[in-house]
This record gives sequence, structure tokens and C-alpha cells, in this order.
Amino acid sequence: CFFFFFQAEDGIRDPLWSRGLGDVYKRQVSTQSTWDYFGDIMETAKIPSKKFVNNYQNVVPDALDGLCMLNSKICRIEGTQIVTLKKPRTCVNVICGGGSGHEPAHPGFVCDNILSAAVCGGVFASPSYQDVLKAIVHVANENGVLVIVKNYTGDCINFELAADIARSKGIKVMTLHVADDISLGLKHEIGRRGLAGTVLLYKILGAAAQTLSLEKLHEFGASLGKFIYTIGISFSACSIPGYPPMYTLGPDEMEIGLGIHGEKGLERKKVMPCDAIIDEIFPKFRGEIKKGQEVVALVNNLGSCTCLLYTSPSPRDQRGSRMPSSA
Repeated sequence: CFFFFFQAEDGIRDPLWSRGLGDVYKRQVSTQSTWDYFGDIMETAKIPSKKFVNNYQNVVPDALDGLCMLNSKICRIEGTQIVTLKKPRTCVNVICGGGSGHEPAHPGFVCDNILSAAVCGGVFASPSYQDVLKAIVHVANENGVLVIVKNYTGDCINFELAADIARSKGIKVMTLHVADDISLGLKHEIGRRGLAGTVLLYKILGAAAQTLSLEKLHEFGASLGKFIYTIGISFSACSIPGYPPMYTLGPDEMEIGLGIHGEKGLERKKVMPCDAIIDEIFPKFRGEIKKGQEVVALVNNLGSCTCLLYTSPSPRDQRGSRMPSSA
């Protein structure tokens, strides 16, 4: 399988240290001191970016409460930013999480056949290990819990710590890390971030959990993860609610290979038509996709592209691979 997505943000200047929000600020000019930059950010933030929110400090819990109002089968655990099924599954329960700002991932996929719980941090910030632990304990049963973790430093530390504590309490827990970013090449393990492939992976594993044991489900997920490849493309910058955009792209610029928090991509180029963009990124997948193989192509709009835009490229068969479906 391969996946690529177009998104309205791009990344930091050092791709090998792209691990979360703190690294995004490395995009700034190197001659500007950290304190000067944060001072400028706070000064500019007096005129916040325009967002449909009530209060910038409460944007995540407000959004989660609204989601739970729309779905009678889920709820937010009081005092946390955890969305969970009111009645957890009796099979292996699958949970995921991470920083907010990437909706509908991950709370939008809490349902009977996918995730049993989603642990939400602040915007672009990893959730605490305490909340991750509460989610594991809440859904745990004799069949165990599979915790899916995107490959960012904060997520890896907090989710693994929570899993270790849960194991010490006698809970069966296994963790599965997703690192589907191939913009820097498959050999750059440090730079392989967890991207859009995470969602399709846990949709598959959520269904498979109905019949597989925890160990078999983990083994299946690990095998799938080796064949998930993602590249991000950006035309403009992301911003945290209440703050200005994190960087700028010229009116005729796009960036290829960025992360989901504004981490640096592979390179900047002049804006191209959709077909030319596909021609640009397809060679990244070419060594992995064999002639005659079936391929699932997932296009993630990251909240900024309408259906009119991200369904516009005409399907073309460049390697003889079959493309049976898209999402």
C-alpha cells in the first residue's frame, strides 16, 4: 500500500529532528535568538489567527464535548481529554492518540469497529502519560490493549511510559509505532514521522481485532506498517489557535515532504498542477510498488482542501499497479 496527502502546512529546517511542536520553531532564521523569537510570537499573538472557537485555551475540550454530543456511543472521561466508547469492546481494544489539531484523527474514529479510545493532547502537543494510562485502564479486558503510537518523540515517551505502568498493574498491553513518512528516504529512520497512514492502519486493525489475539494483531499491524508510505505537500502554513502562522511560503511556492506539525519537508518548489505533483512524488514510491500489485491510495486533505480540489487529479496507471479504492 502507499499513501500520500496534501496538507496546509509544512516543516522545520532540520528534518532529522522533526519530532513535535517544539521543533517547529527551528524554522525561524538561525540568527534570531530563541527568546527574541518567542517574544515576537507573543507580541504578534495579540492579534490571534482567525478560528471558529469560543476560547483559545479551551478549544480541545470544547471540541471533544461537541463530538460526544453528536454520538451517543462515546463520551469524554471527566477531567481528561480522552474520548472513549461508553461500552468498550470485549475483544482486543485498540487505542491511539496524540496532539490535537488533526481532526477527525483520532477521536473521530472512536466507534465499535475501529478505536475504543482516543487520547488527545493540546494542539500539536503530546497527551500526558497519565491520560494515556487512564485510557488503557479504562478499556482493558482479559484480551488486552493495542496502543498505536505515531513516531514523534513526545508521543513515544508518554505512550511507552503509560504502557509500562499498565503492564506493572497486570494489564496486557502492546504498543505499535507508525513511521510511514518516506520523504527523506526509507533509510532515514530518525526522520520517518507518523503521518496519514496511521488512520488507515488502525481502521484495518480495529476490524481485525474482532478475531485476532493481541499478539497476532500486533504482528499483523507490524507487517502492514512496513508497506505504508506517505508524503506530505503544503501550499501554506499551519497555525495554533491564538497564534499567527508558524512560517511563510511564497505565493508561488510549495513544500514537499513535510510533517503534520510544520516540520521541515524535503524541498521547496514552484507550485505545480496536480498531475505534475503526482509525477514529482511518484518516484518515491516506485522502488516499493511492483507491477501488478494492488494499491490503496489515501489522499488526506488535512482540513484545508475541499473535495473539489483533492479529487481533481485524473487517475493514471504509471507502473501497471491496480488501484482498487481510495479514501
